[in-house]
Amino acid sequence: MRSALAAVCLGLAAVANAGAQEIPALSGWSMTAPTPGTHRLVVDLAAPHGGTGCGKIVGIASENNARACFTQEFHDKTALPTEKAYRFSVAYQTDTPFEGHGLVLVDSYTPAGEKGRKELLSQKLGSAPEWQAVSGEFTVPRDVVRVRVLLYLYGKGTIRFDDAFLGEPQAGALNLLKNPEFEPPDASVFDLAPERGTGQVKLVADFENATLGKVKEIGPDEFYAYAFAEGKPRSDFMWFHFRVEGCEGREVTFHINPGPFSRDNTGGNGTRSPVMSYDREHWIGIDDKSWNEDGSALTFKQRFTQSPAWIASFYPFTADHVSRFIEQNQASPFFKASVFGKSRQGREMRMYTITDATVPEVEKRIVLFTTLQHDLETTGAMAQEGIARFLLSSDPAADRLRRGFVFHIVPMMDPDGIAQGNTYCPAGNMNRQWGLGTAPETTCLEQFVKDLAARDRKVDLFMDFHGWCTPDHTTVFMTFGKEITDAATEAEAVRLVDTIKPRLTGKVSTTVWRKMAEYVTFGDTDVRRLAPGWMRFEAGTRLAYSIEIFGEGSCTQEAYLQWGQAFIEGIAEFYSPAK
Repeated sequence: MRSALAAVCLGLAAVANAGAQEIPALSGWSMTAPTPGTHRLVVDLAAPHGGTGCGKIVGIASENNARACFTQEFHDKTALPTEKAYRFSVAYQTDTPFEGHGLVLVDSYTPAGEKGRKELLSQKLGSAPEWQAVSGEFTVPRDVVRVRVLLYLYGKGTIRFDDAFLGEPQAGALNLLKNPEFEPPDASVFDLAPERGTGQVKLVADFENATLGKVKEIGPDEFYAYAFAEGKPRSDFMWFHFRVEGCEGREVTFHINPGPFSRDNTGGNGTRSPVMSYDREHWIGIDDKSWNEDGSALTFKQRFTQSPAWIASFYPFTADHVSRFIEQNQASPFFKASVFGKSRQGREMRMYTITDATVPEVEKRIVLFTTLQHDLETTGAMAQEGIARFLLSSDPAADRLRRGFVFHIVPMMDPDGIAQGNTYCPAGNMNRQWGLGTAPETTCLEQFVKDLAARDRKVDLFMDFHGWCTPDHTTVFMTFGKEITDAATEAEAVRLVDTIKPRLTGKVSTTVWRKMAEYVTFGDTDVRRLAPGWMRFEAGTRLAYSIEIFGEGSCTQEAYLQWGQAFIEGIAEFYSPAK
């Protein structure tokens, strides 16, 4: 297949214009530009060292440490065995003039994350008008859990990389790198295909949360599109979201290139599948879909009965959706929408308050729910909306909850990142910044909680909802143990989980943090800088949790809403007088 593909690429390249001999996507390697707009990363079909292509970085700026790199990581199932020696080599070549410099870098991380980072191999690369090879050896230290290979260009110039090797030092050792020859992905057949469309159907990304790059119609009602626009900030995860116009009565085929992501590297949301909506409220999965052989393009078809329609890589959760939810429920006597602050970029931080106002507040407990600290984790947002919908229903249990509690619900903690196409926290990972005063979004909610406490209305229960789409249907509860709280609090925290658990489908697990410094997602973390940790240890909340909602790829929008309903029904039982 690869040799046949190479022949097709070479044949197409021979008749294509020069610009088409650059493919802005690459399998096996991540294409990373920490300084957007300064560098361009492509597969160059015109001047490889060997094979069909090579990796090329072009830099047009040098200010502010401007740079870009090709990256491969080894961790989890691909982690390199420690206390062993390895050799790395790569061929490189530069154009003239070459004002910047290249860099070969291999670094490692322990469970301590950035604090445990160590450079294992570093070699600066100067001008090389002819191809030349560089190599070096290193040993992976004990306790290392992650190793990265990075091939950089700093500053202005053009550098090419090809024929890389990472493996044990002896001759004939296995090359551990994916696509070490920088061959073009299978999706390159679409890059090199000519335009031959009708222009009657259009793909548009002119709204908040939209993400779409270069689009080419390669046949009637058949499109090839990049998920991300070149040179612009992008999500740290696979994401696309666009509107389709002129599609009524047509079956349209989409080939989406998610570069720098792929089927096997989505940044964390691997089993998510395309979804479609005619009204941006009700979304259904697209079933006619498949990845190409090397996972560099996702192809799917949809027959449309209306126009326009919206397509996304997974169920979106946008500011417009929050506005529509408020509009739909503003007439309810139990519902109130408010703004408790502004984001870093000046967007409103909104909150729903649900309670029966005829019952004096002093007689009620206070509950706070949050979600979307991480903008693409919409599984948690949908589950939390299921909670809100149940609380506003006519169910007798909902009535009892409204009379006994005040529920404060924050539907979106990261409005800036969501508006910009799920760019993952322009304020940084806010779920490591609680209590530091460094993220306006957390700071304004902290002040809201402090104001409640000043009125002797301390939060009794806090839950922060996260989640992904994964192969297994799983719910994870994370809370605090007696070593850092007390035995009674841990017992109550576990009892609430045990009360909710029978209502949930799939796997359910509980993590009890027993130290103030715990390993949480890639590194050791002070749990007081997490939302539930700040709420428990600095705001005095009795029960505080981080919740992960992991739905499998076939999980429907309605199923996520019901997931939330199961949560709130369990909470109702936990707090019932009989308990």
